[in-house]
Amino acid sequence: EALRRFEAMVEEAARNAEAASQSAAVAKKSETAAASSKNAAKTSETNAANSAQAAASSQTASANSATAAKKSETNAKNSETAAKTSETNAKSSQTAAKTSETNA
Repeated sequence: EALRRFEAMVEEAARNAEAASQSAAVAKKSETAAASSKNAAKTSETNAANSAQAAASSQTASANSATAAKKSETNAKNSETAAKTSETNAKSSQTAAKTSETNA
């Protein structure tokens, strides 16, 4: 009887050892999954920071483009004014030339 109880005790200890081994394996898998999740979270954080930086850069580029467009508009108006002035000066020169021709 004592031998049978001892054998039962040994079998139970073996079952408990197997269960502990399986629990350790599951814990190791969970640890690996947690590390992977941590790495994925860090990557997401980095990507979010990069996206924010890209958005800020795009906003700056957009503002610079708007400034350049305004300068181009101003330059075009100045060119138009200069062209009108040149036209007026040309007409004045033509009139002066005709007057000189008449006076000659």
